[in-house]
Amino acid sequence: MFEHKKILPVKAVSAVTLVMILLLWTVSTNFKWIDPLFLPTPQSVWFALLDLLQEGYKGSSLLEHIANSLNRLFLALILALVTAVPLGILCGYSKYFRAIFDPIVEFYRPLPPLAYYALLVLWLGIDDKSKVALLFLTGFAPLFITTASSVQKVPRDRINAALTLGASKWKYDLCSSCH
Repeated sequence: MFEHKKILPVKAVSAVTLVMILLLWTVSTNFKWIDPLFLPTPQSVWFALLDLLQEGYKGSSLLEHIANSLNRLFLALILALVTAVPLGILCGYSKYFRAIFDPIVEFYRPLPPLAYYALLVLWLGIDDKSKVALLFLTGFAPLFITTASSVQKVPRDRINAALTLGASKWKYDLCSSCH
């Protein structure tokens, strides 16, 4: 019960902050302190949203656009999971696999995804392929790095326990190259 009282004021502060931002936005745009070209009024944003909900955008409803975006996102996520996790496991087990793939991932990982999106558009076109590729590359690196790191951190006693419980010699040889 003590924690509930502690959380309530924090939520109230957040609510007051949002109300103050909305109030500042309304006052600054209605008194034309900021050009509507750069920051439209809350009322015009609200009416644009209502129009978008009723009329859609470029011949498709908002729900269709959201469904298409989610389709691209889930396709990229599945591709990243199917490729990054097995490759991360291999690279976590073998320093040779890691030596091959780690420099490639570490080369593009720190780059902002939008920085190489222009290249993806040139290579794959403006349609869904380039968008899925961008989302794939964005998700691949963290999954790959996390998987490889996790495999490398498996304690030796657990590996020995697996061998004791019947893990194959091939699995042992593969795993012993990483330790």
